[in-house]
Amino acid sequence: MIFQIWFLLLGGLVTSYGLDVWAGHEFPSVLALSIFGSFISYIYSAPPLKLKMNGWQGSFALGASYISLPWWCGQAVFGTLDRPVYWILPILYSIAGLGIAIVNDFKSIEGDKEVSWSRGKLEKATANIRLYS
Repeated sequence: MIFQIWFLLLGGLVTSYGLDVWAGHEFPSVLALSIFGSFISYIYSAPPLKLKMNGWQGSFALGASYISLPWWCGQAVFGTLDRPVYWILPILYSIAGLGIAIVNDFKSIEGDKEVSWSRGKLEKATANIRLYS
């Protein structure tokens, strides 16, 4: 599993640098965004920060990862990131993603209740998820 992590991480970083070269960037912006995204994914699950244990921080990290980072990378490859709107608009969409993640959590809880998961089963499942994550 360690090999897979390093293979995928290094493969992604090499690919992002290749996109920077292909786009003719003086500064490797796609590579920088990829390193930042890798860092966010690490602190999402790893101690001591483990953002997924905090609803607000974890949800915003997911929103930024799924919305802002891909948008910025696409803009960097096919355009420029030289105007504030290219940074601000994806952040606003990420905040909307935060709301979607929270609503989804409530829907999951309600759905679990509908299929008659007892509170004990939910607590045990949550404890198992925390143990293995």
